[in-house]
Amino acid sequence: MTTVFPTRQDGGFQRFIRLIAAPARALRRLTHALHSPSGKEPVAQGEAPEAALWTSESRARELFENATDIIFVTDLSGHLMSINRAAERASGYSAAEIVGRQVTDFLPPHSQHTVRQKVGLSPAPSARFEVQLLTKQGEARCLEVHTARLCENGRPVAIQGIARDITERRRLETQLRTAQKMDAIGKLAGGVAHDFNNLLHVIRSSAELAQVKPHEAERYLENILTAADRAAELTQQLLAFSRTQVLVLTPVNLNSVVQKASNMLARLIGEDIQLAFHPGTQLKTVLADAGQLEQVIINLAVNARDAMPTGGRLTLSTRNTRLTEHKSGFIPPGDYVELLVSDTGVGMTPDVQAHVFEPFFTTKETGKGTGLGLATVYGIVKQSGGYVTLTSETGVGTLVHVLLPACEGLTVPAEGKHSRPNMVRGTETVLVVEDEEGVRQSVREILQSAGYSVLEAATPDEAFALMARHAQPIHLLITDVVMPGCTGGVFASRFREHYPESRVLFISGYTDDAIVRHGVARSEVKLLKKPFTIGTLTTTIRELLDAEPVPAAPSAPLPAPAAETAPVCRPATRLESCRPYDSLL
Repeated sequence: MTTVFPTRQDGGFQRFIRLIAAPARALRRLTHALHSPSGKEPVAQGEAPEAALWTSESRARELFENATDIIFVTDLSGHLMSINRAAERASGYSAAEIVGRQVTDFLPPHSQHTVRQKVGLSPAPSARFEVQLLTKQGEARCLEVHTARLCENGRPVAIQGIARDITERRRLETQLRTAQKMDAIGKLAGGVAHDFNNLLHVIRSSAELAQVKPHEAERYLENILTAADRAAELTQQLLAFSRTQVLVLTPVNLNSVVQKASNMLARLIGEDIQLAFHPGTQLKTVLADAGQLEQVIINLAVNARDAMPTGGRLTLSTRNTRLTEHKSGFIPPGDYVELLVSDTGVGMTPDVQAHVFEPFFTTKETGKGTGLGLATVYGIVKQSGGYVTLTSETGVGTLVHVLLPACEGLTVPAEGKHSRPNMVRGTETVLVVEDEEGVRQSVREILQSAGYSVLEAATPDEAFALMARHAQPIHLLITDVVMPGCTGGVFASRFREHYPESRVLFISGYTDDAIVRHGVARSEVKLLKKPFTIGTLTTTIRELLDAEPVPAAPSAPLPAPAAETAPVCRPATRLESCRPYDSLL
């Protein structure tokens, strides 16, 4: 063991002495490991055992000091007893400044917690973890650490460790992930633009045909509503892909989902691939998000298509499956509804199969694939409580099994044409605050058609000025969550100070995490996601107005109009901080 400790000489000057000491049997074992493959201690002829021991220790010291990795020894309480030169270089401190101090003196709080959990509180004899080292210059370095307890006569006496500086590796990994994300975003943007252009074509052409053929307007309006629903589903899929989003689980018949997806698969996979669907009979109901299941089928079909560049056969089938204890493997036994997707493509090697569900893993050449298709499949199936497995053979093809838990006693809602909107009426006064003019206008017209008195404002400051001029009660506030100059949550709090008995309804097109970041807790408020229907909006309003009153803060004087005072809300910008894809890695 090597220790650096201070001494004070007669002149008052402080000196540091490096002391090397170790039990003789430990040194003999070290000598044996370093110099004697045969198992005999290498004592030269005429050389005293003490001299051989010193030579062995000297060579071990050279290895210790010249190692490129950090090597250290601490006592059981975490005080550093010995370090090598690599530790001095990495930290910027000298051995005299380090030895005798706690390891945690050189770590930030979160790394201190890691060390305590992995070393101090863990009964394991060894540990591996990552921490950050704070250098003398104030820089944070990322270290990969391996520690082990040193024992004497079966009792731990110290802790030794080796640490490697992986800061540069982590920086390069971050750059690689960023490049992969940007590539994926570009390809995703192209695909979304293509899909939306198709939907916009349907909407525009149907609207023009309704003008040309007014006697068939209802049929064209049905096409427009269907395209709008599909656009809303596409947007939700995009939001779910860019950030973690809770799936909307409803009773689903898997045959209906596959049949609906099959209508677009024929165009997607091309004419040189035969598509077949074999629906199972008396299929049980599953609890899932139908739109996300369509995405699973599309991703699997695209993957199969790419595996059959010269054509082939793609087969989809469904069936009820019961897994027993001895057949289930890692999947819990029980009743499942199974989707099977098979192709006659090139197949996969075992090495490829082992990584196929990993994000950004792809065997395609640069520019041909993002490696996100099967990773998305895996994520959706797992969020739905299901399991996905894959078997493949080179030159034969691939078979994917998607297992979703069967649910008894659930009824799948009947599908049909869009019915005439159910408008629930009222006579109260509603304040609508929405910065997007088109949305504000449509909400105003819906509410006026339902009998409500409507006040509208484009910004919170306009709304406060309007409230100052309006002497009558305002029964309900409808506000966007994210607006220039103020968040909806802050504005609603100020509004309730002046109208404590009024109700608040938030509307937003952002993801759940963005809504929470802007001061709106989903469990505490009523929120509608855009786009919403006339029936959903008017029904929600009526439920809010008819509910029991919610206590609020005492009333306060209304602020003056924005032109005469400073802004009444803290500044806030549009959601520029949303970073797509970071939940995938």
